[in-house]
Amino acid sequence: MQSLKKLDQYKILQTLEIDPNKTIIVLDSFPDKNDNFYEIKGREVILTDKNGDVLWQIDIDFSNLDQIYLSDTINNIRKTVCFVNIIKRNGEFFVKDYNGYLFSIDINTGVAHYLHWSKD
Repeated sequence: MQSLKKLDQYKILQTLEIDPNKTIIVLDSFPDKNDNFYEIKGREVILTDKNGDVLWQIDIDFSNLDQIYLSDTINNIRKTVCFVNIIKRNGEFFVKDYNGYLFSIDINTGVAHYLHWSKD
């Protein structure tokens, strides 16, 4: 996994408790115009345990995204735009990026698969 700074150095946009021991967190990679956290851009979603230890950082499956996202060569990691929202529906978890693209996320592994664009 790519190295994260101490979690308290990032602003938290949203949290969603999975169970009493696990929480999904969306970090803010652009808290203001002078402060950019490129190391998490497009990978802002993490799962932590009750002690605050990171269990995974989102891992995008790019197999069906070539038409949407271009490769970003920062650290040789392909990136999406910033993730900004976590959604839980019918026991499944989803994340949404700044442009409205919706991804399903495997809560056990952190692997996210593109589904479609969504306005809500």
